[in-house]
Amino acid sequence: MFRKLKDEMIDRTPISLFKYFANMYYRVAFTKERVRIEKYRDWWRVTKGGISLLSPTPKFIGLSTSKEFEGKFEKFFKIEKGNTCLDVGACIGDTTVPMAMKTGEKGTVIAVEPEPCNIRFLRANTSCFNNVCIVEKAAWNRKETIRFNIHPSCTGHSIIEQSKDYTEVQADTLDNIVKDWDRIDFCKIDVQGAELEVLEGAAEEMLRKTRNIVVETHYFGEKALYPKVSAFFRTRGFSVRVTPDRVVHAWMR
Repeated sequence: MFRKLKDEMIDRTPISLFKYFANMYYRVAFTKERVRIEKYRDWWRVTKGGISLLSPTPKFIGLSTSKEFEGKFEKFFKIEKGNTCLDVGACIGDTTVPMAMKTGEKGTVIAVEPEPCNIRFLRANTSCFNNVCIVEKAAWNRKETIRFNIHPSCTGHSIIEQSKDYTEVQADTLDNIVKDWDRIDFCKIDVQGAELEVLEGAAEEMLRKTRNIVVETHYFGEKALYPKVSAFFRTRGFSVRVTPDRVVHAWMR
């Protein structure tokens, strides 16, 4: 409930006011964060923890810098140089960029993102990396054209959670998306409530070739999805750990 109220307050705050107070807040309260929001041509540049991302909105400040990424997604296993990583729900690249930095030139990051505006910024933010492959699709449990609901911010778009604004996108299974790769060393999934459907579309091929999977779980209605996501992995032979912020870490025993 608190998170929904916070998101609504942020959405309703005028951009100029948000920029001013956000810069003041992070300078006074979180000097170590080094957050800076500034206008860049017709876009915005948000800098946090030494990583700068171009964004369609100044209100997207939840950037996963290297340190934040490690604390949230690498709690039980690490990305190594030369790894092949899968970023499902890549948004504008806030997790793709740390992955690309960690895997290095000999590694690969497969970034899966369906929303056209996000794809534009994802391409811009990863343009300096030669190891990122962008797949312009939504991960789902079957291949089809599907309604994709648009959140006012660039994050939070969802197949599950309905909204007045939406676009139609191409959806496909992760089994199909990764069929040309022999192995996936690390996979991050953040799909705003569609976790189980996405995993259903990964049960035949993708899970068989993936070592480590991290799923940031959400709610379906009032029910948290992490118990069902955890059970999904356990029944398929994975070891599972769940962090207090409902991130499910699964790895093959």
